[in-house]
Amino acid sequence: MISTDKQRYIVWADSLEDLPVFFRPWYLDQVCIHGDWSAIISVTDSGDIEGALVFYTTIRYSRKFIIMPPLTPFTGIWLAPSTSTKTTYKTRKESQIIGRLLEGIPKDAVLYRQSFWPEYKNWLPFFWKGFEQTTRYTFIIRDLRAWSMDHIATNVRNKINKASTTLSVSIETNPAIVYQQVSEIMRRKGLPLIWSEAFFTALDTVVTEHASRLILSVKDEQQRIHASSYIIIDKDTAYLMMLGSDPSLRQSGAIPLVIYHSILEASKHVNSFDFEGSSMASLFDLFSGFGGEMVPFHSIYKTKNMFWDLVYRLKSRNDTKNR
Repeated sequence: MISTDKQRYIVWADSLEDLPVFFRPWYLDQVCIHGDWSAIISVTDSGDIEGALVFYTTIRYSRKFIIMPPLTPFTGIWLAPSTSTKTTYKTRKESQIIGRLLEGIPKDAVLYRQSFWPEYKNWLPFFWKGFEQTTRYTFIIRDLRAWSMDHIATNVRNKINKASTTLSVSIETNPAIVYQQVSEIMRRKGLPLIWSEAFFTALDTVVTEHASRLILSVKDEQQRIHASSYIIIDKDTAYLMMLGSDPSLRQSGAIPLVIYHSILEASKHVNSFDFEGSSMASLFDLFSGFGGEMVPFHSIYKTKNMFWDLVYRLKSRNDTKNR
């Protein structure tokens, strides 16, 4: 049996220790500011939740869109641990649960598009129901305690060593440092930043209450901030959510330096570091240089008709946020 039951999902989510931060109700409450989030749940005959599809709905052009919320790299489906001992039965059962969850997606949505967390592998039930998929990638360092400078590409390592001679790295408490740098980068590119500083500050407050985060900056002797990073720390993973820099000081090597120290600081708390990959070639070269595993994840979508399919494809051409 399936139902859209947000309150029951909230209770269930609270009982799951390994649920990623981006599936947490308190996180969704904060980022879904231009719409609302919902949860479709699949329940067994005995009343236990066996899986949920979490999604964000907003209104655009007077139509219902299911898309990714701001500052949310993935949402989607979370399945309860399978009780099946055989892989065959486990895969079949999971596919059945996923298929049922998909039946609950609002039929009046003109666009459905979600990015799924990298550990979610089975998109076949979506394919069977007419959805389409794009494979995207992130880089993940799986074992931070075994990771060292030796894992970094020579060209990136040289930039880090050179930058270390003239720049210093600090742990900060003010999220505005990162916001201002990211905002300036977007302004110079002529692109609007879709979330405000007030939104980001409020999210930072909630994250510090329920989870953890790190803010790092790289400064020179004149206290100019060359680069900055914002990392959200989950139970066992650190996510590089934002990477800021001063475009006029970009040749200093501060960006690889702040990433390097972000990894080092994260290793004190968790065992995995997710770069939250980008489709931009420049970031691919940078992120891949730190020795992480290139990990695929699904971006799954479906449109109501050919018109909205064309709109989606035209918009996707300019999507460099990898969300």
